Amino acid sequence: MINLTSFKFLEGKYVVLGAVDKNSIPNIVAVELNKVIIPDKILITDNFFNKTKVNLKNNPYISISFWTKKPLSGHQFKGKAKYFLKGKYSNLLKRLNPGLPCKGYVLITITEIWDLANPKLLCSSKT
Repeated sequence: MINLTSFKFLEGKYVVLGAVDKNSIPNIVAVELNKVIIPDKILITDNFFNKTKVNLKNNPYISISFWTKKPLSGHQFKGKAKYFLKGKYSNLLKRLNPGLPCKGYVLITITEIWDLANPKLLCSSKT
């Protein structure tokens, strides 16, 4: 069972979002993780997506990586993304991104959490 409660500290922090195109060519982009929605969802605003937006429409599976120095640790989320031009979270994300275009947003359902410092699967929605 996925529960992102212990990852609320990521709100407002930058993470690396990875997606692949229809030819399986990877693309990564640094994005601000805007909101953790308990138990298993993350919101990221599309302010400057280009290839990422196209990739997510062709293949919804993503990976997010992040790390901290104190304590030294790293994690990877894997999940399925859905892109929205407008919707339930549009107004919230506009408030969280003042002065930015907020062209849409991505709602990601996390399906796996990996420990990168001690490589192992921590939890999965598949089990």
